[in-house]
Amino acid sequence: MFITQEEHLGIPYGAARSRLASLVVTGNLSDASHTAYQAGLTTLMRVGPFGDVPGAAKLVRVSFLEPVERGESFHVGVRWEATGVTAGLFPMLDGDFTLAPTSTDGTRLTLMGVYGPPFGLLGAALNAVLLRKVAEATIRSLVRSVAEAIVEPAIGAGR
Repeated sequence: MFITQEEHLGIPYGAARSRLASLVVTGNLSDASHTAYQAGLTTLMRVGPFGDVPGAAKLVRVSFLEPVERGESFHVGVRWEATGVTAGLFPMLDGDFTLAPTSTDGTRLTLMGVYGPPFGLLGAALNAVLLRKVAEATIRSLVRSVAEAIVEPAIGAGR
């Protein structure tokens, strides 16, 4: 399933680009990703059939590709996947963060990606009813967390 989310940042592209690159190098982008994943997991536990299951996949492995600049945009590839015993219950996301200038003082942060619901055909049915909403909420949270970390690096680093 394809998914996209964007946030407008009130800072110039050059500053946003430098800060996103720094977040990748320092590992603080992983912190923002883990925070968003936990928010999505909490949503899934609350609305899904699992309840508060001890040992549920509460950890996520986040991998980033080396940042790439293409014309007037800056890209960071990301893979998000649950780990642990019940990791197969959760979708995996492959995506791309993109920064692009919108004006001299503004930048757009976009995450576009695809996620695969677990369980084959059953997962596709669950996705239509439940998982897509959880994925959308999680992606919104992720993009918001990354945007905060870019705009206010001290706040993002404290997560």
